[in-house]
Amino acid sequence: MAQGASAAVPSYELSLFAGTGTAGAPTAGIATSSRLNTPVALALDSAGDLYIADYSNDEVEKVTPSGVLSVIAGNGTAGAPTPGVATSSHLDDPGGVAVDASGNVYITNLLACEVVKVTPAGILSIVVGNGACGTPVAGAATSTPIGEPWGIAFDSSGNLYISDQTKQVIEKVTPSGTLSIFAGIVGALGAPTPGPATSSHLDAPEGLATDSAGNLYVADYYNSVIEKITPSGTLSVMAGDGAYGTPTPGPATSSRLGSPYGVAADAAGDVYIADYDDSDIDEVTPDGTLSVIAGNGGFGTPTYGVPATSSELDGPEDIATTAAGRLYVADTYNSIVELLAPAAVTAGTTPPAITGTSTVGQTLTASTGTWNNDPVLYTYQWEDCDATGANCTAISGATSSSYATAASDIGHTIRVVVTAHNGGGSASQTSSASEPIVALATPAPTTKPQTVPSNKYTVASATAEPNGTIVVGVKVPSAGTIAMLGTHEDVSRATVASARLYPGHERFEWARTSGKAGAAGTVAITSHPDNDGRELLVRHRRYGWALHVAVWTTYTPAGGYPRSHETTVKVLSARHHR
Repeated sequence: MAQGASAAVPSYELSLFAGTGTAGAPTAGIATSSRLNTPVALALDSAGDLYIADYSNDEVEKVTPSGVLSVIAGNGTAGAPTPGVATSSHLDDPGGVAVDASGNVYITNLLACEVVKVTPAGILSIVVGNGACGTPVAGAATSTPIGEPWGIAFDSSGNLYISDQTKQVIEKVTPSGTLSIFAGIVGALGAPTPGPATSSHLDAPEGLATDSAGNLYVADYYNSVIEKITPSGTLSVMAGDGAYGTPTPGPATSSRLGSPYGVAADAAGDVYIADYDDSDIDEVTPDGTLSVIAGNGGFGTPTYGVPATSSELDGPEDIATTAAGRLYVADTYNSIVELLAPAAVTAGTTPPAITGTSTVGQTLTASTGTWNNDPVLYTYQWEDCDATGANCTAISGATSSSYATAASDIGHTIRVVVTAHNGGGSASQTSSASEPIVALATPAPTTKPQTVPSNKYTVASATAEPNGTIVVGVKVPSAGTIAMLGTHEDVSRATVASARLYPGHERFEWARTSGKAGAAGTVAITSHPDNDGRELLVRHRRYGWALHVAVWTTYTPAGGYPRSHETTVKVLSARHHR
């Protein structure tokens, strides 16, 4: 039973991977053009090749990831296996298949009461059993009889586990070839008892699987449960309540199972069950929650292009998992193998969005947006765009869910591309662009109040806001009108360069505004930058130049003559010069 990775319970879709749906002898070539005859067990190697125990054909086939089928063991007639060329040897009801770390394929022979090994070079040898069907005896694996071996699995240490369905035990064979009883009581069937595995009954153990922690999972057929046995030999029930019946989504140990035949485990800790009598595939997540992921409970021909839970199966007996979150299903009495893949993720109704302040040094954060078909992973790519949100390019290294703005972003906008992934594929959505990034504002100095004769007015304060708006407080001795306008000054080498970029800078880039004073007091007058002024702000922020504005205020007392005053206001401080 091969191992792979899965991180959630997505929606699945079925497709044909091998077989035509008509029972018959296999033909080398395209797997979907070849017949099979009651495939009962599956295993994957590290290259992604799938091995099929083709029970009624007395052969084992290999199907490459590209879908090419070949026979690797068995000559198509039942009989005792013969060491030598694997395709010249008989097999006798091959019921289980597994692959070790070196690419050797192991096959259980139910009626020959033996386990054989086939090397990558195609040479067959007998590794468990002495050719006699009987009670297993601890010791050399090739010197003891065994009962009827079915399921088979390896752990990461190279130990081989065999379900002996007529002797009601699980045998363990070490890499050195020593056999021992790992679970069950020889010849005694019954309900499992949590605790030491060799003190618990089993009842026709069938499929086996191991996980990355070395735990062994047992499909206990007539007990209608899946057991978990730790490497130290402690048994517990992890799915099924011990009563025969139809599975119920929810806590796995509160659900019934029919006749569990096959079991598989992936690297994420998910366990998959081929429930023969319920004609479905169940998944149990690490938190112990059971879901039905394929099969509608009916026995019949599968339907493709619909959710897998809407399709019939016909007595599935095994599953194998891939690292990409896909599953292979031995749909035994349809004489086919199906691929069970998560439905590809697609964009939902809400795209990703950015939150945060568009100021240098602040952090922008991306939401994922909404998606269909249960993504299991999100990846991010932040992009730098021009001030209008166009001409975007990826920002190197900006691949987390948040992005800290930098001085180089001033005058630019930022957006994020979020990609959602699952075992069926991936899809991307792009957020709207942020507001243009601006420099962190430095408070502008306040102009000291000027002492003037009582018949004159005073500029009490003059400040600039981050958006360039200038606010001047004018203290007047009596009622009258006040007007204000402004233009930028050349106060450094940087702003001289700026003036060259803006010919005619003597224009007033801060708009003329006016106000009224009804009596003596202080009146606030506000002036906003016009289009030229806003261009000055963007240019000076981008290059880190200082920007000073000369502001003229004019006070005209009621019935009197106008009086003017000039004040310099610092709008931007210099960061560096180029």
